[in-house]
Amino acid sequence: MTWATWRIDDDCLRGAPRIRIERRGPDPFGFIPKVLDVVQRVLGIKKTDMWESDFRWDIWTAPVRFMVRNYAIKTFDPKTTMQVEITFNGEQPEDPKESHRLLIDIAARLRTRYGLKGVFQQSWFYRLLLRAHHFSTYARERERYLTACTELVERLAAEIRKLI
Repeated sequence: MTWATWRIDDDCLRGAPRIRIERRGPDPFGFIPKVLDVVQRVLGIKKTDMWESDFRWDIWTAPVRFMVRNYAIKTFDPKTTMQVEITFNGEQPEDPKESHRLLIDIAARLRTRYGLKGVFQQSWFYRLLLRAHHFSTYARERERYLTACTELVERLAAEIRKLI
């Protein structure tokens, strides 16, 4: 049986939806694993907390165009996680030594979930207590997580720029 969930999402980059980094250099596709290693190191997560959700490789163009989308999850506590989306758009030349463009887009969101399992947790009374708890005590903790999320994404972008 599927139960309801109260979910609260916030963008970690409050002013802009994403950070864009442009790299022009050899072997754009080969640069992706280096960036993913930096993501793992900066966020302090395991490889199992990262996955590739989308991969496109257009063989009908020269140079070959590609798009790769990866996600990484950092857990702050049992209710709150940080989800980072890294999208790579580029062109891979036949000769990997040739210089081509690679765009890296980084977006992040802080997600808090309250599972509402069972009849009591779905009642209006429990939801009222849950909202009172969230806005009176947990909101301050969540605000600290949001600040940490913003700092991590900015540090991640700085570390990727150092690779370039």
